[in-house]
Amino acid sequence: MSALVTPAFDEEIRRCRRIAATSAISALALAVEGAEARALSSPTVAPGPTPQCAHSSAPPCRRTEGASYAATIRRYEGVDGTRTSEVARKVNETLVPQLRELPSFSGYYLIAARDGVLSSLGLFETREQADESTKLVSKWITDENFATVLPNAPKITSGKVVAHSDRMVAVA
Repeated sequence: MSALVTPAFDEEIRRCRRIAATSAISALALAVEGAEARALSSPTVAPGPTPQCAHSSAPPCRRTEGASYAATIRRYEGVDGTRTSEVARKVNETLVPQLRELPSFSGYYLIAARDGVLSSLGLFETREQADESTKLVSKWITDENFATVLPNAPKITSGKVVAHSDRMVAVA
């Protein structure tokens, strides 16, 4: 493990993610930066720090050249709004630990929108693992008996992350 990637640094990344969860775009930027931070041991690490969280005391991470990520966005419509909190709790308790077992997992975000819509964003280092996550999530919905909470198949957008921002925005 690199000297820059410590348990305290990983915890700081998780804290930043929680703060940025209010903004899907900020969450995507944070997740990609977090994945880059974990890739410090890669032989393709470029010199020079990238910006860090404005409130962070963690050391700056480095940007990896040529690193690519795949994202999967799932949009669920017709969600039982009275059970959104239950879904979010179960996502944290049972789904995220399963996703973390995927070799190239980089991040997962669940976004509660208005009008019975839940969206999720998953980040992975490979397209294959992003696709595997879709199968895992589908099985998880069945296993958790959430077919009535999430009655419609999700609209899925999946592909390579082709642009992102490393700049961290402080959220008050």
